[in-house]
Amino acid sequence: MRLQEQKIILLRGAKKISQQVLADAIYTDVSRISTVERGLARYSDTQLEHIMRFFSIEHMPLSEFEVKVFYKMLYTMYRHIRDGRFIEAEALFEEMAKLINLEPCDDILPMLYRLFSVALMIYGRNNLDAAEKELEYISGKLDMMTDEQKYHYYFNMGALHIRRGNYEESLGFYQQALDISGSLDILEPKDIKRLYLNIASCYSYLEYPIRAILYLRDVSELHRDGGASMLDLHFDNLLALNYIRINEQDRAEKILKDCLIDARSIDSNYYCGLTLHNYGLLHKQAQDWDKAINYFKSAMEYYEKGSTWYLRAVNHTIICFAMKKNCSKARKLLNETKPLYNNDEVYRVIFKALDDFITIKSRISLYNQPVEYIETIALPYFEKTHDYYLAVDFYKLLESYYTDKNNKKSLVMSEAIRRIYERCFMGNERSGK
Repeated sequence: MRLQEQKIILLRGAKKISQQVLADAIYTDVSRISTVERGLARYSDTQLEHIMRFFSIEHMPLSEFEVKVFYKMLYTMYRHIRDGRFIEAEALFEEMAKLINLEPCDDILPMLYRLFSVALMIYGRNNLDAAEKELEYISGKLDMMTDEQKYHYYFNMGALHIRRGNYEESLGFYQQALDISGSLDILEPKDIKRLYLNIASCYSYLEYPIRAILYLRDVSELHRDGGASMLDLHFDNLLALNYIRINEQDRAEKILKDCLIDARSIDSNYYCGLTLHNYGLLHKQAQDWDKAINYFKSAMEYYEKGSTWYLRAVNHTIICFAMKKNCSKARKLLNETKPLYNNDEVYRVIFKALDDFITIKSRISLYNQPVEYIETIALPYFEKTHDYYLAVDFYKLLESYYTDKNNKKSLVMSEAIRRIYERCFMGNERSGK
């Protein structure tokens, strides 16, 4: 019996359609249905057309040849999503929409279609709620999935959680995808590099720089063809950032020089801004405040005013102004930025703390400085949201402040700084590997 007839039997059974009802739908008699289902005959091309219309699976794959064609089409859709070609992905998504109706008779294609549709919801449409709802449905089928399907499920779960800022949960799912990836021939070097990048991104967001670097270095040369690509720009900027965090400034600067050339060669405002931003962090780490300020200001020109990256650059610029004792410029920039962050919960805390940062730096020799908000609200918040390096800026401020006052709380601040560095640099071994 051909695959077409086998699938039709499964569809009829799943939908509880009697042989008589199917016979009426395709303009034949019930004996014809019975003969085909016993493997003694085949449906004609005309009867197959009627059957496909009846089950709403027109132009969907029933034969072995068609199954292979649609499998390739699904991975074309997947690569469009992966590479940011969302218009092309949406077109294939619409063309293959009726694959879902084959679920009773096909364990492979409909599930891959659902999984790639989730990726489109996350990356192309930014509809995380819809993606989460579909993943909840898919999770009920996990025990019946192939390793290939499980890989895409875990990857999508990682992507959903990283988009929502749940980095520890995301990391767990990406690690499960990594565990499966070695057995899948369908994955390309670009897919593996992207997976390692996402794992490193989780560690970077959690501010474990050494762990991030270990993953990035493992595949740093994978899928490089000599040209500039978004993937490599993201990859290299992340590697440079984490080298900055561990004070490997020469390595970071070498990477950033190439990133700036590549970003400008493909006219990417985002990666020009990101690279200049990381140059700012490089010089801020070296306490070269003037250079850092210039780079952060240059980065701001590429960011949308009021965006997260714009506010991050402003935050670092204000700290640099304050550290070089140019508190009037720091205050001016803070006041100019206030309308942009008032409704942002995260930056409300940061910029309120920056207000006090400026005050303390401008009048550090005076008593009764505004340290309470920084100590009781801002610092616990920064650690809760994994902004440990930002917390260090404020702990160093308070350490200097209390040292100047000959107050033993300076030792508490010194210990907090030591604790954070120990936390961020601990674990040269990668968890889960």
